[in-house]
Amino acid sequence: MELLDVGACGAAVKKCKVSEFGEEDRISCIPDPVLAYIMSFLSTKDAVKTMLLKPFGKLWTTRSNLDFYVCLFEELPTTPPMNRWFSFVDHVLLHHEAPTVTQFRLKFGRTIYSSGLESGKIVEKIDSWINFAVRKKVEVLEVDIGRRCRYEPIFDYHLPSFILRSDTLTELNLASCSLATEVGIQMKSLKTLSLGTILLDDTFMEEMLAGCPSLETLIINDCQGLHLLKLPHHVKDLKITLDESEMSLLEIIAPKLNSISVSGAIDFVNLKVPSSLSAAALNFFRGGKSFISRQRNIWLLLSDIKHAVQLRVCHWCVLELAVREWNGCLSLTRKSVVVETKPTRWHFLGIVSLLRNSPKLEVLTVFIESDTFLFTWDDIRHETLGKLPSSQMQRTMKFNEICCQLKIVNIQVHIVNSFAIQLVKFLLRSSNCLEQVVISIEGRGQGNQLSEYHIEKSMRLYEELSHCPRASKKVIIRLRGLKC
Repeated sequence: MELLDVGACGAAVKKCKVSEFGEEDRISCIPDPVLAYIMSFLSTKDAVKTMLLKPFGKLWTTRSNLDFYVCLFEELPTTPPMNRWFSFVDHVLLHHEAPTVTQFRLKFGRTIYSSGLESGKIVEKIDSWINFAVRKKVEVLEVDIGRRCRYEPIFDYHLPSFILRSDTLTELNLASCSLATEVGIQMKSLKTLSLGTILLDDTFMEEMLAGCPSLETLIINDCQGLHLLKLPHHVKDLKITLDESEMSLLEIIAPKLNSISVSGAIDFVNLKVPSSLSAAALNFFRGGKSFISRQRNIWLLLSDIKHAVQLRVCHWCVLELAVREWNGCLSLTRKSVVVETKPTRWHFLGIVSLLRNSPKLEVLTVFIESDTFLFTWDDIRHETLGKLPSSQMQRTMKFNEICCQLKIVNIQVHIVNSFAIQLVKFLLRSSNCLEQVVISIEGRGQGNQLSEYHIEKSMRLYEELSHCPRASKKVIIRLRGLKC
């Protein structure tokens, strides 16, 4: 924790005022730099409202972080939200007195239809606002045009080319807009680049990466048009969500990557990443072409990232580990694993397979979903395999000390079920070095409050584990959302 030296920052010491009731007004004693710091945690809309409070006065005009979200202007029915929003942005920028802007964020919404403004005038407005931010040497810029539907932007907007030649930008977040491909890209200070629902091509991405020599983190969400993504050595972190409508193969070559996260569709991606990954995550939240295609692609991706020190996998990966058992997934570098799973017998076997292939594992985190529903009809094939053959279950239960270095286990569940109970018992029996098992039971619905049903199930869990050796000293049950 840092202490603010008011004298060092040149702030005049304020004298506390006394109200008409004889009470001391301590807010009036707070130096302006401290008030400005407090105000920086408010949205721009709320910060402007502080002008009604005497201690704040015109401090809002010195804000260095400016965020303008249309959704914050939708609650007043008097005039169209976009009209109010445009007027508000113009007012704030007109009165802005700070020499620089640290963050500048623009986020549109569907309410632009009710603005009555022509798209050409809207584009001129946005260009002038972005130009203002660049003149103020903005460091973090976000422009999100929004979408009519999944792949169609609310209106066509081409980002001004001068943005791609900024010397001050350290973070650039763009969504649902078009980028100029004919300009020379040179952003020497940029460290984080995020692109969402934007049409890209291999040549443009190559030029973009070459023009950002300091880039460390690249985030791509649902962008179409890429076939080859070759990352230079200075890019260390990649997060990519694969667009399910893209039907061509995307090959990712990243020789010096530290961490990678791949999510979305799974049928058309090929990874070439180093074996020395510090973190890797696979999260396929959409169905693939077929059971066989999905199975093959998951296994190839698991093989590519298996040596990551920290590994996070979704329930599709867990199923694949169950089907193939433990062949080819051994890693001596894996220290931490996060698993998102469904409460089925095959998922249980998949978790055991992952543990057996992680002899150096120290921390295990399991998020247990409350249902067994799968995403496509092909996936029922897993369930029809489904009641685990007794020979496999018996062999699984005979794994002694498969988690010889496992120390911490965190389990999060919404509804206590037999899957969670059996998993905890198995871990207690198989891990001699286990120090703590934390079971967090979270409510769902309004306020995430726990119902009487959840509490009853939690008591059942407590009773079940009370008869298990080592449970009393190692297992902690936490009820989150308990209404007092």
